[in-house]
Amino acid sequence: MSKTNPVIGYYHSWESIIGYRKLHGVKHFGYYPKGKEHISKAEAQLLMSERLAKALALPTGRLVLDAGCGEGGVALYLA
Repeated sequence: MSKTNPVIGYYHSWESIIGYRKLHGVKHFGYYPKGKEHISKAEAQLLMSERLAKALALPTGRLVLDAGCGEGGVALYLA
């Protein structure tokens, strides 16, 4: 892990690299609401996408740029 920037260090760690492959390109941490701290990573990622969609409240046909965000799983969810 990088001593100067722990976030960059994590993204270059074996844990992150292997996890990225297992999660099929999804590399965000998800949302773990109170009372659901032990849900799966996949469920937490879905909850995060749902939460983002609700917060953005984008009207149909709106354009969104998903830059540097893996394989675009969240963008596909928003679409």
